[in-house]
Amino acid sequence: MGRSILMMADLHYAGSAEEEWRLRAALEEGRARGAERVVALGDLVCAECSREALRRLEEVRGIFSASGMDSLLLPGNHDLDWLSKADFYAATGREESEVRGGFRFSGTEFVVVDANFSPGGRAYERGNFVWEEAELPAKELRRLEGRLREASAPVAVLSHQNLDAPRLHAVRNATETFDVLKRSGKVCALFQGHRHLASEEVRAGIRCVTLGAFRDGAEAEIVEFPMPALPGEPE
Repeated sequence: MGRSILMMADLHYAGSAEEEWRLRAALEEGRARGAERVVALGDLVCAECSREALRRLEEVRGIFSASGMDSLLLPGNHDLDWLSKADFYAATGREESEVRGGFRFSGTEFVVVDANFSPGGRAYERGNFVWEEAELPAKELRRLEGRLREASAPVAVLSHQNLDAPRLHAVRNATETFDVLKRSGKVCALFQGHRHLASEEVRAGIRCVTLGAFRDGAEAEIVEFPMPALPGEPE
């Protein structure tokens, strides 16, 4: 029998009592249904200034911590409208290296991709970007290739931006990035957010799951690992 992770994306938490109640309820329900971990794929907050962004990230951190589940919180473009990545990780209470190092869970290796970069490799920081122009730098592609090469178990990739196909919410070099995933022969799933519209399809034997935006009413999803084999795959 597998073990479960609760996944959500695009909270855009603005600090209202209703938002807090709904997030706490989703986490409580996820734990009641057996989830051991929770992963949030970016755009955790929205704010009008850096002080507000920090305060709301700290509130979100507290809500996730109170759930009793180990949490992995990734930055999205909106989280970096007023903050640097260092600010984000400090507010959410984890070292960047720890988050980006991913984790291993129930026979699956989770690899985190940070695609919050502009063309030329400039990291998103305090609104210095155009979100439609995200691009995974060559250095990050090499890092991804290395992580996949070293993986000794099936891999699930986690990203805020879309990596599976060219579209508005994808990195500009999505085709090249997805080729890296395909060539490894190890990736069983890609989980991403950003687009707000939920979708799921299989590309080159990889489940590509885009989570709907929690802010827009999408439910957090319970995902069991190891993932069941696709039709035609050996059990």
